[in-house]
Parts: sequence; structure tokens; C-alpha cells
Amino acid sequence: MVSTASNSKIRRAVGFLRTKFSFGGLVTAGILLFAGLAAAAAQSDRKMAFPINEGATDDAFVRADITPLSSRVEGHVLRVLVQDNERVRAGQLLVEIDPADFEAKVREGEARVAAAQALLESNRTKQLVQRNSVAAASAAVDATSAGMQRAELEAQRHDRLSSGGLVSAQDHERATYDALRARAELRQRGSERDRSTAEQVYLDAERRRLEAELSAANAMLDLARIQLGYTRIVAPANGVVGERGVRVGQLVRPGSQIIHLVAIDDVWVTANFKERQVGVLQPGTPVRVTIDTFPGVEIPGVVDSLSPASGAQLSLLPPDNATGNFTKIVQRIPVKIALRPPRELAGRLIPGMSAVVSIERAREHDQARAGGTTPLPGKS
Repeated sequence: MVSTASNSKIRRAVGFLRTKFSFGGLVTAGILLFAGLAAAAAQSDRKMAFPINEGATDDAFVRADITPLSSRVEGHVLRVLVQDNERVRAGQLLVEIDPADFEAKVREGEARVAAAQALLESNRTKQLVQRNSVAAASAAVDATSAGMQRAELEAQRHDRLSSGGLVSAQDHERATYDALRARAELRQRGSERDRSTAEQVYLDAERRRLEAELSAANAMLDLARIQLGYTRIVAPANGVVGERGVRVGQLVRPGSQIIHLVAIDDVWVTANFKERQVGVLQPGTPVRVTIDTFPGVEIPGVVDSLSPASGAQLSLLPPDNATGNFTKIVQRIPVKIALRPPRELAGRLIPGMSAVVSIERAREHDQARAGGTTPLPGKS
């Protein structure tokens, strides 16, 4: 009787568990548990291989200047002169875009400049001729003015003589007519001089317009030459290129990704220290760096600079704890570490490698505590 009651309770319990936990849920829970154990084991192995003390962080990575090279003009790729992951030097030609269209634009620009220069030279010749014409017109005005004065004096003299009957009426009329004609001729010469002067002013304005057109033509020619230069994509610095992003014959447009250049000879480490660790850090503080790829090899380094803000504040969506419940989370401050790698590691430190950074003073403090001694003043 007791056995029957026990079996009944067991069946009810199993039924309850089946209603609360489906088979899929149990499988999911098992997978999550296994993943958690695996992550914990990996972290444990890392800590065993790289022991972390109070003055160290394993949230550190190798960094370097990575320059993405892009096309600045549109065209078809004519040549790709590098292979993937090839070391290059500054100024080395990496990719060339077909320059035929751009060379034609340069020749067109040169023709425009030549035409503008010819027009400007023609204007200068016209100005020279016009200046001579103005000078001749001015001289003619002066000569005509002198003749007019002589004719007017002669007419006045004939007026006096005619009143006394000393000259004939015909001579008197002739002298009066010569004076009137001299005045009219002076006005005509003055008009010719004014017209020549106005023509010279026009040619001066035309010269300024032609000079502006020549400047515009030179600017267009310079732009065409610049565009032609953009067909040659060269390495801006020494380094190693990554995977090629284009192939021969491919059409590229401005902004198309061509290749990445990594300045692998000048690397540093960005270490994200906890906020309570950075109090002893300042530019020049000595540190020791261990790269996961080269275990057991310690690289000397010094603190180059500290970030002006924590990593959270520099993120895309910085946290705002002004409302709601607050849970304190230890912040991390990015610290740039300048390295002095040994010669055998030159060119082998790749951006993205994981590292462990230990502060020298903290290491000495831990070693002193492990040996049961008190660290020297200024060394803790």
C-alpha cells in the first residue's frame, strides 16, 4: 500500500516537471551551462598562463596606424602591383587606374591655356597700337589748336584792317572762314582723341577679362593634372598591406575601398586599466608587456598617455544613470603604452593581438609581499 502511494507521488512529480520544463528548454539550459563552463575554463587557463596581479590588466591589445586607401576618381583598374600581406615602402605604387581619360583632359586643358595666352598676347599688341593712336590723336589736337589760334589772330587783324579799308572784303571773308574752319577741325581732332582714349580703356578691360580667363584655364589644367595623379595610388608610409580589395579591370568610383596599409613597424598597446589602478599611472611610468602570441617574453614599455575619458564615455551610447536604480560598475580607462620590443619581435607584433600589461611598481610590491619583506619607500 505504501509502495503504491510512493509511486503515485513520483509520477505526479515527473508530470509536474514535464509541464514546467519542456525537453527543448532542458536542452537549451544544458547548452548554456556547457558554454558557461567552457568560458570559465578558458579564462582559468588564461589566468594560469598569465597571472594577473593588482597592478596589471589583461584587457589590452596591440594597436597600430591602419590607413584605408580609397580611390578618388572613377575608372577601371589598370594594374595591381602588390600581393596580399606584402611589405611596401613609402611612395611605392600599389594600384593604377586607367589614365587615358584623364590624360585627354590634361591635353584639353593645355589647349585652353594656349588659346587664352594667344588672345591675351593679341590684346597686348592691340593695346600697344592703340596707345600710339592716342598719342597721335593728342599730337593732332595740339597742332590743330595752334593752327586755330593763328587763324583767329589773322581774322582779328583783318577785322581791324577792314574797318580802315586797308584790305578787300574778299580777304576779310577768307580770314574769317579760316578761323571758323580751324575751330571745327579742332573739335574733330578732339573727338578722335576721345574715341582713341575710350578704345584704350576698352582694351584694358578686355585685357583683365582675358587674364581672368587665362587664370581659370590654368586652374582647370591644374585640376586635370591632379585628377591624373589620383590614378596612381601609392603607399603613404612604410608598412604592410592587407588583402587587396580590387582586381585588374574592376570599375572603381570615388570612395571605393582599395587596400589597407598597416604601419606594422610602429605599434603600441592600448591597455584598459580599472579606474582604481590608474591612480599611479602617468606619462613615463614603466610597465612590462606580455603578448599572448609570445608567452614568456616580456617587452619593456612606458605609459605614453592616458585617455581623457573612460571607455564607456567614449562609446557610441554613453550610459546615463540619472534615473532608475543604480548598479555601480567599475570603469576602465584606456592607457596608451609605448613599446620597446626586442629586435627579434620587429615586425611580428600585429595589431589586434592580446596582451597583459603589468605596472612595474605593482610587480615589485607583489614580489615584496610574497617574500615577506616591506617594499622600499617610493617603490610601492
